[in-house]
Parts: sequence; structure tokens; C-alpha cells
Amino acid sequence: MSIKLTEGAIAMLSSGDAKEVDVKPVLQVVDLRVVNTQNQSSGTERYRIMLSDGIYLQQGMLATQQNDLVRSERLQKGSIVQLTQFVCNDIQNRRVVLHHSLPLFINDANVVHQGLLAVGYII
Repeated sequence: MSIKLTEGAIAMLSSGDAKEVDVKPVLQVVDLRVVNTQNQSSGTERYRIMLSDGIYLQQGMLATQQNDLVRSERLQKGSIVQLTQFVCNDIQNRRVVLHHSLPLFINDANVVHQGLLAVGYII
């Protein structure tokens, strides 16, 4: 199965030009890890996700409702996903993208291209 990543999607997300009603980019997970948050007392893990469009990288946070995808290893490094629901916010001079829904196309592909970190602060 051949899936084409949506080149240029990360640039659109980082510039604020992408709205979930306008674009549903296909991206690859190049990194996924648990992060420590200030609210660790809730017992809910938070995951940082790094996505590539084949050209650039974008860091974001996975919505806690999607944690089961990571725990069950359906979402992992190399997975090909589509951003269908996301929110972009600027917090402390950084673009924060919260990923609410990430339908999977392939869950265990080899990482195709690491990409370059997009210009500006994106997490």
C-alpha cells in the first residue's frame, strides 16, 4: 500500500493558515514519547508527538482521549496518520497543535523522511 504524505502541510500548520475544515493532511509519526506535565497528579499521561510531511517536522500534543492508541501500540513511530481534528494555539511564543483525532492508515511503516524542524517555535 502506497500512501503519499501531504507535503507542505507542516508549513501551513506553523503559519496558522491550516484550519481543520480546510485541510486533512496525511503525515508520518517520527517520534512519540511521554512528557512530564505540571498536572501529573491527575494520573493521565500526556504524549508529545512529532509528525513529518516529508519536508518539515512539527511537534504537538496528543489529546488524552487518544492515549489508548499509544498504549495498544496502534500508534507508534513510523505510523502514517491523517489529522482530522486539531487545534492550533499560540502559547508563550510557540505554536501548540493539539491532535484530537488521528485515523491510522499504516501503523508500523519505516520512517520515510525525518524532515527539518519547521521555522519558528512549534510544539
